[in-house]
Amino acid sequence: MMKLIIDALNAIGSDFLQNELAYLALTSKVEMPVRDKLAYKLHSNPSCKEIVAREWKRVDIALLEDKSKDLKGNTKAYSWIDNTNPKALIELKAMYTGDFNLEKGTNQYIDALKVDSSSMEIIGNEIANYNILLATHIEDEVESPYPPQIKYPSIANRTAGNNIEEVINDISGELEEHFEKESITPGVIDAGEAFGLKVKLMFWVIETK
Repeated sequence: MMKLIIDALNAIGSDFLQNELAYLALTSKVEMPVRDKLAYKLHSNPSCKEIVAREWKRVDIALLEDKSKDLKGNTKAYSWIDNTNPKALIELKAMYTGDFNLEKGTNQYIDALKVDSSSMEIIGNEIANYNILLATHIEDEVESPYPPQIKYPSIANRTAGNNIEEVINDISGELEEHFEKESITPGVIDAGEAFGLKVKLMFWVIETK
């Protein structure tokens, strides 16, 4: 399942219009647009054998067992989704890389990830649970006066222009203090450009089972 999620995220940039993801990442927290694209990408992937449900029991994405076939391979007329026994749960959180530049921001998002993990474990501790942390990163500073459309420009500017690999390593290091290193997989999506700013969307998939 981890590979399916990673592959979907790595390819998700092409599912948006050119520069659309950059615009969305700068003008709002981007977790909902990415959640919806990720859900559909998993849904449309033949390798994903589960039913992909959005906002299932207040979880962003749930993968439910597909029982649409009987033992002979015939399609059932009813009760073809196991709505009580999900195979995997996914929660997303979005921030700017600049949020991790301050201790307060680091603690805020670490705590939020832990709350999501606990909520998923309450549903079932034998289920594969995944946290996805998204982080918007700009390659140049937002110049003053700040465009009113851009949310949190001062936070974004804290890490603007910083080396992408170093930013990933720094945030990965913070995450590894709270989650097992082997369970964390980072990646980068080229979001395009908006308001004259080149935007990267970094992600960390954390398997918390």
